[in-house]
Amino acid sequence: MKSLSQKTILLLVSMFSFFFTSTANAQAFWEIPDPNFKYIAMVRKDPSWGYAVVYNSTICEKIGEACAFFRAHEYAHWFHHDLYLHPDEYPTVEEDRADCWAAKYIKPEQAEAAAQLLSDSEAIKDLPIYGDPVHRVDLIRKCAKEGGTWLGGHGYSK
Repeated sequence: MKSLSQKTILLLVSMFSFFFTSTANAQAFWEIPDPNFKYIAMVRKDPSWGYAVVYNSTICEKIGEACAFFRAHEYAHWFHHDLYLHPDEYPTVEEDRADCWAAKYIKPEQAEAAAQLLSDSEAIKDLPIYGDPVHRVDLIRKCAKEGGTWLGGHGYSK
């Protein structure tokens, strides 16, 4: 049985899960689409909304459901009160924690899409993705299994 805090987190994330899959026209106020943004997504302090996840809507259209993983990853930085850095500047331990949190609390097909994307070296060669893709896929798989969000598809390890 999941602890009370895990249940609370799961409830909050499920309440917001439709934001991870909605179109650019129906985004929540704390997500800011920017087709010229350098990264896939990044959390930042916003003068109007407090904190917001800025994401590249053009890249998100290209990568589909995997975008939900990257946005959830940024929400994890906010949830864990990490310092707000550029995606390529976070220490590995914080990146791993954000990947794990995202994998546990997004929809299973979104975790699978992220693992599939990161497993495809041709698909990611021109994307602003940081860290070792093999490590990230293995971590997504492990954490999604722990969170009950792994369907058993794509990824590097068995």
